[in-house]
Amino acid sequence: MGIDGIGKRPLPAPEGTVQAPAEQGRGAPAQRPFTLDPSVASTAAARTTGPSDVQPSALDRWKTGEIDIDRYLDLKVEEATRHLASLPGPELHSIRATLRDRLATDPALREMVQAATGRAPDPPPDE
Repeated sequence: MGIDGIGKRPLPAPEGTVQAPAEQGRGAPAQRPFTLDPSVASTAAARTTGPSDVQPSALDRWKTGEIDIDRYLDLKVEEATRHLASLPGPELHSIRATLRDRLATDPALREMVQAATGRAPDPPPDE
């Protein structure tokens, strides 16, 4: 039983196509050299540099001293619950408060915060 194409000569490329370097010499030569439109190149370069108004992350802001550990945790809770914005206000507030409390009290989450920031969050005050 054979497999089609093995041991056979490759088919010639259709007219007007450019072949990859590995294929050149086996088929018809390239009809035109590859060129890049300069307007496309500058647009692509602008996209790769990114926007100039990129906001620093919460961790970067904490490291520079712009915010304290409590504000850092609040920003992380907001980031984690952003997709829940369509929930009613009281329900969203309850979820955020519960998550914020867990970040300050759960040992595993406290360790993660300490690994990221170098400081464990203070436990919430007793009410």
